[in-house]
Amino acid sequence: MSPKKSPKKQPPELTSVDFKTWKTKVVPYLRSPGPEGQALHRWLEKHAADLTSVGNTDGAQRDLLLERLYHMTSPRRVSEGERKKHEAVTASLTTLLPKIKSALEALDVCSRVVPIYGFPPQTIALTKLSRNLEEAAFYIERARLFLDHSYQRSEDAMSHCLYFIGEMRSYKVPEPKVVALCQVIMRAHGFADDELVKFSINSQRDGTPRKASRKMIAKFGKVLNSVFELHGAYRDKYLENETVVLMEQKNK
Repeated sequence: MSPKKSPKKQPPELTSVDFKTWKTKVVPYLRSPGPEGQALHRWLEKHAADLTSVGNTDGAQRDLLLERLYHMTSPRRVSEGERKKHEAVTASLTTLLPKIKSALEALDVCSRVVPIYGFPPQTIALTKLSRNLEEAAFYIERARLFLDHSYQRSEDAMSHCLYFIGEMRSYKVPEPKVVALCQVIMRAHGFADDELVKFSINSQRDGTPRKASRKMIAKFGKVLNSVFELHGAYRDKYLENETVVLMEQKNK
């Protein structure tokens, strides 16, 4: 008889840190000549310039920019109970989708107008039902794409900084400065030093932050491409059905 496996140890749940508290721990680095301060100044300057160039001078204010950075890197804390509910929703959608597609296939091979004998009206049009089912299938497929957790954030501190790291790389900020700022940001979010080991010198030497950021952005890019393809396919099918509807209305 094989021994029972011990349950997987869950990481300690972080206490939510509000923006005001987070800001008090980050803003002092704006007065620092160190790498953290240099990287933070660069991010603020770049975002302020981008917003000002499109006429959004209000959004370019420092506190609003810092709040954007706070939300960009903020961990989304989900309880185990809530996580299970989300998993149940994903499982239900996965089960429902083939049933909807099967119903659509059945509707495609029958007449769009079905006679009903003995009850007014004498016929019932199934076109609207078909369109509603197609729309439901579209939204389920789109939801399942975004419910794929392979590219989403985890309890790992670095996972919350990956988009930020990619953004800073596009600004040509040296990686040591970016990683130093990430440690400040995530420590302000409530992560302990032993949870920030992926930002260590050894990790930088191995290219861990850079590789992880590229991987996440590539995965999310694939998801967006899939969404665009799905939208394209749905739009083409929808336009086909619009023609059917117009034909039915013309024949009445």
